[in-house]
Amino acid sequence: MFINLQNDFFGQNRLYGALGYNFSENLSAQIGYLKNDFAVDTYDRFQLAVFIKTDWRNKKG
Repeated sequence: MFINLQNDFFGQNRLYGALGYNFSENLSAQIGYLKNDFAVDTYDRFQLAVFIKTDWRNKKG
């Protein structure tokens, strides 16, 4: 919830929900839905994200 102190008190609201799955320790994916509700318009967005963990540090031992 966003509060605006100048015009509309509640200028925009957001709703987001997502599900994720870990394929391995270093690879995961997430799919979700975002609804942006502004005073003048509404936007619906489906999102797909892929996360890859990388470790570029030298490992000793």
